[in-house]
Amino acid sequence: MKKCVAVLLTTLCTILCACGGNKDADDSLAGKYIPVTGEMMGIALVGDDLNGFAIQLDQGGKGTMEIEGESGKIKWKNDATTLTVTVDGVDMVASRGQDSLVFDDMLGMGMKMTFAKEGSEAANPELYLPETDKFLLGTWQSVDVTNILGDPVDASEMDPGAFSMVARGDHTLDVTVEGQTTSGLKWSNMGTFGSVDGDDIDLSWEIADDGITADYVKDGEHYKFFCPKDSDGSAKTENKGEDTDADSTAGDTGEAEVTESADSTDSPESMEIPDSADSTDTTDTVAADYDFDEALKLVGDYEGIMIFKKGANCYGRSFDGI
Repeated sequence: MKKCVAVLLTTLCTILCACGGNKDADDSLAGKYIPVTGEMMGIALVGDDLNGFAIQLDQGGKGTMEIEGESGKIKWKNDATTLTVTVDGVDMVASRGQDSLVFDDMLGMGMKMTFAKEGSEAANPELYLPETDKFLLGTWQSVDVTNILGDPVDASEMDPGAFSMVARGDHTLDVTVEGQTTSGLKWSNMGTFGSVDGDDIDLSWEIADDGITADYVKDGEHYKFFCPKDSDGSAKTENKGEDTDADSTAGDTGEAEVTESADSTDSPESMEIPDSADSTDTTDTVAADYDFDEALKLVGDYEGIMIFKKGANCYGRSFDGI
């Protein structure tokens, strides 16, 4: 991606030319504007992808554009909502924000770029990250570890608190596992899934509302570390309670019980919530078959008993005989 950007910027550099000033320029906008985010062909541009590019707005409507160490003269003007940069007779119109400029199409090359005045609050790249990227920022500390099937790992093999990582807005990451720290790793997210870029470490993760589950591979073994996150954005350090699974299934005020259904079937990964004739609860009951994950969503606020059909299987764990 960086090579594609470099080709476009080199093309742009060849058309920079000397331009006169413009009296329709507000001198308070003068300053150096650096790229903080971009998008080309549907791919986000961050960090190194944006290096070597800047726009200098000088007083009187004059300025320069810097590309890969070279610069050319430009002229600029503004109105109440936009700023126009003219390069070799071609206008690039940007929407104005607080110390920021957003070009939807740089010289017709299909590249959207946002610039911010250097040193201003708007120049913080974290402001422009997708929500899942913002969620990942900060320090994460594991409190639980399971194997790839979701079964607990003995502490003698891997301590539940052996994993931590620090994610930053420039898409760099420091990871510590069993006391060994690897710094300066590059990371990226695609939706709620993310991973470390490169071969330095085999690490990926899945983002959920209550935290992240990091999948770390050591000697061919997968260790899934759960790292919770408080509502205030700080990573928790205490261990999860033993009743976490039951609480998340039955709701805050209900208790969950896993039993064997009297109606045995061969339908795997299904679940039934039966009517109870003896129940004094006035809450409506639900009886249906669901995919296990969908069932968990359904009973999030359900107060009662969860009954798994005999032979049901979830993530490698059988409910046979339970």
